[in-house]
Amino acid sequence: MQVFFPGSSKVDRRFAVEFVELREHAPTLVEPTTVIPFVVTHTSGAPAYALRVEYGGKVITYSGDTEWTESLVDAARGADLFVCEAYFFEKRSNTTSTTRPSVRIGTGSTAGESSSPT
Repeated sequence: MQVFFPGSSKVDRRFAVEFVELREHAPTLVEPTTVIPFVVTHTSGAPAYALRVEYGGKVITYSGDTEWTESLVDAARGADLFVCEAYFFEKRSNTTSTTRPSVRIGTGSTAGESSSPT
């Protein structure tokens, strides 16, 4: 954490900080949830993931900034809630999400039935 937050290694924390490495499409127990990462596309060059979090029989999928990718459909399929950051509603962008494809994902009887944006 020191690299991203200089001085943070000297702070007394009231909680434990633990880093867990996640592998694409591999369910990983992060007590008390199970987390499954799906690769998404972001121009930063750093690995970017949508996360599917399962807990108590419920599923929440979250994706931050990404251009459209079919892995969003896979990540959101059957989720109780899909939260996706979007910078534009309809404007096409190769660097950030737009809302229109995400809205289409949620319009079917199950998330993920729409497989491409229009």
